[in-house]
Amino acid sequence: MSENTLCVGVARVAADTQQLVAAPLHQLTSVDFGPPLHSLIIVGKVHPLEKEMLQLIALNQSAIDLYADTT
Repeated sequence: MSENTLCVGVARVAADTQQLVAAPLHQLTSVDFGPPLHSLIIVGKVHPLEKEMLQLIALNQSAIDLYADTT
């Protein structure tokens, strides 16, 4: 794992204030997720359908494309 590892930050899942963001780890450190509860998902090899879902919550579209095409 490195600062360029693709991760998904999630906060308050299923609440009205839910937040989901996919980005390299170094970019997630600058995202304000607000109050807890928080979780961090470290992304591994992705299926094309998973890549599409990550693109919906991507902080930076090009990072998702670059990452998903190399795994």
